Formats: sequence, C-alpha cells, structure tokens
Amino acid sequence: MIVGFDFGTTNSLISVVSGDRVIDVFDDEGRPHPSVVRYEGEEVIVGREARQALEEVGLGVYGNTVRSPKVFLGKEVVSVGGVDRSPVDIVADVIRHVRAESKASRQRRLLGDLDRAVVTIPVNMNGPRRAALREAFSRAGISVAQYVHEPLAALYGHLRGAPDPESAVRRLMRRNVLVVDWGGGTLDLTLCRLEPGRILQLRNGGTDRVGGDRFDQVIRDEVVSRFSNKNGISESDHPTREARLRLLQDAERHKITLSEHASATFYRPSYFPESGTSLQYKLTRQELEGITRPLVTAGVREIESLLDSVGMAPAQVSLCLVAGGMAAMPSIRSQMFELFGPER
Repeated sequence: MIVGFDFGTTNSLISVVSGDRVIDVFDDEGRPHPSVVRYEGEEVIVGREARQALEEVGLGVYGNTVRSPKVFLGKEVVSVGGVDRSPVDIVADVIRHVRAESKASRQRRLLGDLDRAVVTIPVNMNGPRRAALREAFSRAGISVAQYVHEPLAALYGHLRGAPDPESAVRRLMRRNVLVVDWGGGTLDLTLCRLEPGRILQLRNGGTDRVGGDRFDQVIRDEVVSRFSNKNGISESDHPTREARLRLLQDAERHKITLSEHASATFYRPSYFPESGTSLQYKLTRQELEGITRPLVTAGVREIESLLDSVGMAPAQVSLCLVAGGMAAMPSIRSQMFELFGPER
C-alpha cells in the first residue's frame, strides 16, 4: 500500500485512494495536522497542541517552537530554544507524529503499514533539500516512492476527479493553466501548459505575506482596536499572552465561519485585566471583507505580476485552479471570478 503524504508549509495530511474515492485522514477535530513542533526539555510536542501555544504568525523558529520546519531543510543545524538541532530530525518529528496519528485514526484499516508514500514538494525544492526530506521520512519509518510537485498534484487531482478525465485533458491540451495554492502560510503560484505526455511549467511565484495566518492576525488586532475605541479601553490595559493567543485562534475559527454565515461573535471574558472588561464583538462578513481587503488585493497583485512576467493576460489562462484553505473565503473567490471569469 502506498499512501499520499502532503507535508505542507502550514499543515500536513495523509490520504489514500480506496476504490474510486480519495480518503483524507484528518485529526480528531476533522482537520489536518499543523506542521509545528515544540521542544520542552526531552519532551517533543507536535501538531495542534504545539500550534495552540504559539501566538506569533509566520514561518520559522519562535523560542522553543518551529513552524514549518521544511523551510530549514538544506541547513546543517538550526537553533531552537538555544539548542542546535538538525532540520532533518525536526522534520522527522512532524512526519512521525502524522504517521502515528493516522495509524490510530478510524481509517487505519485502509492505510496498511504506512511505510511507503508519494510525497508532495514545493516546485523550488532542490536536490540536496529533497535528499534531506527523503532522509527525514526514512527516520520516521516511511520510504519515499516518488516526489510530486504540489501544484501538479493539485492539477492531477482536478483532472482525475472530472466526470470524464480524458475529455478534461483534451480540452486543456496546449492551453495555459494557473494553479493558485492559497494556504495558511503561503500563496504559491504555478503557471503551466499541458502538452502531449507532459506538463510544462512556465513560471512559479508566490509570497508568505498573505497566507491565512496573516489574515487571522489582522482580524484579531482590528477586532481589539474597534472594541477598545468603542468602549474607551486604555492603551495600558494589555491582555495577557494567553488571552491574545486564544483570541488569535478565535479569529481563525470565525474567519472560517464567516465563509458560510453572515456574522460571528468574539467573546473573551476579562480580556482586559486592568479594567476586568470582557471583549465581546459581533463581526459581520462585510466587516471581515473590509478588514482583509488589503491582503486579498496584495494576493491578486501577486497573480497579476506573475502573468505580467511572461507577457500573458488573464484571458489567456484557460483554467485557474484555486486550492488551499483560503480558497473557501468568499472575497477571494469573487476576486478570482472577476479576474478569470466564473467559467474558468
């Protein structure tokens, strides 16, 4: 049995093909596993528990916690909490956690021994970093059967999932396809063209400045600012780190809720310790779109810049395939429709 392993910048996930279905092996909350690891002495904490203790957004090392350790592959060592650690070992800790959690899941009967995997990688991952990732998987008990570039995996999944895959391939043959992977940590772009027997990559791009985590931080800070201004909260009335962390998690949850509902209410009792004031704020989808508009606009500019770099207009893109968690956000979907048209 060979499984699929998406070792992502923000989250990681194992999937398996069973018959005609692709089954994703989520955690107990029905979500993928955060690519975060924290070291507390001899204890290694990975996944959601490690992420919930992390207030900062962005990729890299924060004290004794590493967010998206794959960005360090290729380096000899990285200092984590004052201790030099091998990036291969850090990555192996994440892979080992995802493997163990998947083997304990309800879908464990479908996964076999979980010792071989097809692994997705960024398009810019070079040979030495691929070798380091292969070694990390080996240390976690998994051999890499094959690497697949992440945007090409998304395109393959789209074509394979079509009612008539062969017809879908014929329709796109010798045409331009743009894969927009807008995730929690990064916006990754790949412009490619389908040709007989291969997929030709024309240009890659992206940024880590407009990922979903950035949205969460902006939402949290704006909610606090609006509530404080309305209720006369002093600037010296600083919430605790724990309270700020919980509110950041609320921002992520409500961002998802507002993809389907008109409003969501933030509530944190005694959020402001000096005055003992509880934070309560009803955020509407319209407000959310106003707060996050600069980030959405910046992401769209990245897409336009990529097309400009090859002298291509949006009308020359036959399919824009939008993947990643942020693809569900209505304001992002509407911008994609406006740029490429709903039919594409």
